[in-house]
Amino acid sequence: MNILPPYNFTFRGDEYLFTTDNGVFYSVTFSDAAYYFVDFPDYLSISEFSIKVLQVGESISPPSDKRVEATIVAILKTFFSIHTNSILYVCDNLDNRHHARHRKFDTWFRQNQDATL
Repeated sequence: MNILPPYNFTFRGDEYLFTTDNGVFYSVTFSDAAYYFVDFPDYLSISEFSIKVLQVGESISPPSDKRVEATIVAILKTFFSIHTNSILYVCDNLDNRHHARHRKFDTWFRQNQDATL
């Protein structure tokens, strides 16, 4: 389980926003993805989950920061506390980095299993 505190995040419009100590500005969104799964029951809420880097301070790519994991987990827990009976759909292979994303997400999930996620 991750013991680092998450960054403070805000909810604005349809996105969660936070900035890291390194000046990296993130957006986390959940959008309706039910149209991908027309055979699923109506009582399930299916959402597409997206993490975007909106601004990266001085460097070209975001530096490694374990508090980003803690913040994403906190945002997911907030989302699921509001949207029960939900499924997340994560699939982006446009830049051929989907396997790396899958490994990262699975690692975060395994490290943060506390029965609330």
